[in-house]
Order: sequence, then structure tokens, then C-alpha cells
Amino acid sequence: MGILTSLNNEIWKEKACIEDLTKEFVMHVQENRFELAATKHQDIHKSIKRVQHLHRQKQLYSIAVKFEREARRYAEKV
Repeated sequence: MGILTSLNNEIWKEKACIEDLTKEFVMHVQENRFELAATKHQDIHKSIKRVQHLHRQKQLYSIAVKFEREARRYAEKV
């Protein structure tokens, strides 16, 4: 499995987790279980940060691949 595929899979899993956590958060709020809702809110925040981090990793990987290709082209010319 390639790096981009792996990162995309992790992003997909994390987004699914956010959806589940959001449903649980709403349920806890509706049932006046605010401490549990606060915990779910923190978990949602952590998952969002994780998705952002994974997106940055994808961007950095793409940049690295681009520079590697350019370096190879340059080396072939020299």
C-alpha cells in the first residue's frame, strides 16, 4: 500500500470517527449528560486536529515527490 493510500485511509477512518462522536455528543446533550458530552467534544476536537495533521502530511509528501522527480530530471540532464 502506498503512502498516499495509507494517509487517505487514515483520513477516511478519522472522519468516520468524527461522525460517530458527533452523534454521541448530540445524544448526551439531549439526555442532559453534559460531562459525557464534554468528553465527546474533546474527542471530536482531537480527531479534527488529527485530520488536519494528516492533510498536512499528504501535502508535504506530495511536495517531496515533486522535488524528487525534478531532481531526477536534473540529474539525467547533467
